[in-house]
Amino acid sequence: MIRSMTGFGEAVAHVGQWSVRVRVRTLNNRGLRTNFHFPEEFSWRAPEMRKLVREYFRRGTIDVWLHIVSEAAAESVVIDGEVARAYAEELRKLQSDLGLAGAVDVSTVVNLPGVMRGVELEATDELWKAAVQAVKDGAGKAVAMRRAEGEALAKELSEICLRLEAFVEEAEEKAAGVVEGYKERLLARLRGLTEGEELPLTEQDVMREIVVFADRSDITEELCRLESHISMFREALGSEGAEGRRLEFMAQEMLREANTLAAKANDATLSQISVSLRAEVERIKEQVGNVE
Repeated sequence: MIRSMTGFGEAVAHVGQWSVRVRVRTLNNRGLRTNFHFPEEFSWRAPEMRKLVREYFRRGTIDVWLHIVSEAAAESVVIDGEVARAYAEELRKLQSDLGLAGAVDVSTVVNLPGVMRGVELEATDELWKAAVQAVKDGAGKAVAMRRAEGEALAKELSEICLRLEAFVEEAEEKAAGVVEGYKERLLARLRGLTEGEELPLTEQDVMREIVVFADRSDITEELCRLESHISMFREALGSEGAEGRRLEFMAQEMLREANTLAAKANDATLSQISVSLRAEVERIKEQVGNVE
């Protein structure tokens, strides 16, 4: 069964005082692109994570956010008094030298670099194992969402296939009488031009013209190939491990036949049918662009 390329998953793991939070978001892409938003301490492990993500996804843009925060942040804050005092003295000196108004208050000092520090994150193996498990859980949820959306996509694509098959059947029925209709119109036109005079053309001349028209407007092969493409497309929708690239190729082939049919249609009704066919195939092309 097909899968969509849009999905989202979240997961949380806990290691001691640390909370490991992961978000996985997937979007459309013709290939597979991975973006990792990790703490600097774990940025060097991106290649390892990229290999893991490829086990879950074949196509799409995959964004993975990893946040690791201390659950005891308030209790673990450290204020460096010496650094704060040095900042305050320098600020007062600067204020005096420049003749600036205002006061050097606590809120100004504590927000300066190095004054207030929290618990420093260490890239331990234990934290990384928790991060890997969280990514697996988040990716699994994203895959489940992609699968659910894929089922909805498959249903919509199947409905489009039904409409295509109906148009093909209608075209086959109409095509059967196109040549005979052309023959009647041709003879009527010739009679109108001669108005009772002897027809200047022989029956062989008329038949030759009709044969040329029949050959030029024959859409039997196009309709046959279109039926075949639709049938294969249906089978691919329900097959295990269906791929968006394969469906895109089939849609392109269907569009090729629909365009040829439109070019050869020498009948108003057939022209209308060909326009409807192309519109439905374009819908298929648009939707399979969302398939993994």
